[in-house]
Amino acid sequence: LRELSGQIKEISGEIQGGQRRVQQLKQSSLDVRESLKRRLTAFYKFGRPGYVRLLTASATVQEFQKKIKYMKAIMDQDKQVLDMLDRQRREVGDELAVLKENMAKSEVLKKTKDGKMAQLKKSIEKKIFLLMKVHREKEFYEKAVKELREAARALNQAMRHLETEERERHLPKGFAEMKGRLPIPLEGKIVRDVERFRSNPFMHRKGIYIKGSSREEIRSVFPGRVDYSGWFKGYGQLIIINHGSHYFTVYAHLDERIMEKGEMVSGGEAVGLVGDPGWHMGAGVYFEIRKGGDYLDPKQWLKEAEYN
Repeated sequence: LRELSGQIKEISGEIQGGQRRVQQLKQSSLDVRESLKRRLTAFYKFGRPGYVRLLTASATVQEFQKKIKYMKAIMDQDKQVLDMLDRQRREVGDELAVLKENMAKSEVLKKTKDGKMAQLKKSIEKKIFLLMKVHREKEFYEKAVKELREAARALNQAMRHLETEERERHLPKGFAEMKGRLPIPLEGKIVRDVERFRSNPFMHRKGIYIKGSSREEIRSVFPGRVDYSGWFKGYGQLIIINHGSHYFTVYAHLDERIMEKGEMVSGGEAVGLVGDPGWHMGAGVYFEIRKGGDYLDPKQWLKEAEYN
């Protein structure tokens, strides 16, 4: 833009200079025309007979020759004036052509500058919009992460409360012996694990996300008792199953809960239906394994052949 502005300024200076030169040439041409007008008027009044009388009135040959010489000098001067007028006319034409060319260049440069300015304005507006969008998204993500942390803390408190209320009498045994041999709760691709949750600020980072089909059945990985069945902030429709010996499994973001609090479940029994958390993850279930207040890595507990 600075280069275009410089070119426009340079061309504008040339245009102004050309306009001044054209004005000067026109004024000079008017002066010459006025002089010629007076000469023609005098010539018309004097006429050819006047020149004849002037020459025949010479007393001597020398005087006659002098008059011829003076008349020739006058005609040469008149010719010079006519040549000057013709030259000025051509110069005016040349200056006008250059002026027209410079004005056309100036118009092209101005249009180019206007186009560049429009592009720059659009680019600036786009960048401002993106900055505003990034700022809004940053605030949104920070708020979402804060809410998820609060939800995780709330769930931890709920889990501790469930653990203190644990009634071992009706709970199964042997969950610890199933490490590495637990069935997967949903046949599908595990798209997030505990090491990769940082790529999505909306996901809890202590378990796995298993993709499935909408309203597909989600099954318990081991016998136990449903100690929580309901909606939980940050986890959606949630089921927590107590497997005894302080082991719990968590099934979150269900579309529908099949089992209710207090019900006993068998291994492989359906506890809910697949939902969609709406994080561009697709339908699936969020799954955790805990022992008391500690998070366990599902990768080490599920059957390796079923862990993709």
